[in-house]
Amino acid sequence: MHLTQVLIYLSFMVAFGPVGLGDQTAHHQPPATDDGEQCSTCEVRQQIKNMRLHAIKSQILSKLRLKQAPNISRDVVKQLLPKAPPLQQLLDQYDVLGDDNKDGLMEEDDEHAITETIMTMATEPESIVQVDRKPKCCLFSFSSKIQVNR
Repeated sequence: MHLTQVLIYLSFMVAFGPVGLGDQTAHHQPPATDDGEQCSTCEVRQQIKNMRLHAIKSQILSKLRLKQAPNISRDVVKQLLPKAPPLQQLLDQYDVLGDDNKDGLMEEDDEHAITETIMTMATEPESIVQVDRKPKCCLFSFSSKIQVNR
């Protein structure tokens, strides 16, 4: 039986269990024993919680394509972190920041562009592209001066 099927079965047992037993057990909970043991409902809830956590962990491992969780202690992580190179050294080494204030040769672009803003209004198109005397499209006319620069 798959883990999800077991979870669903246990959920139904917890949810619908008191309904089938009548009103006597629905309102009556057995007292906790002196030994610190839990009632049967609490045990089932704890088991469901543990199974849910196990299912979540399994999903994470499968998405990471791992068979088991990596075995790394906090001590190992603390030992490895100080040995990592500083961030600024990496940035300087690979010249990630191109806009820093270093004195260097400025490379000139061979291409320069001049931008223009042209505002134009659509005109009514010819009757060939009209349907029932209503235009199906918009017509923008540019003067020859503007078209030469293009």
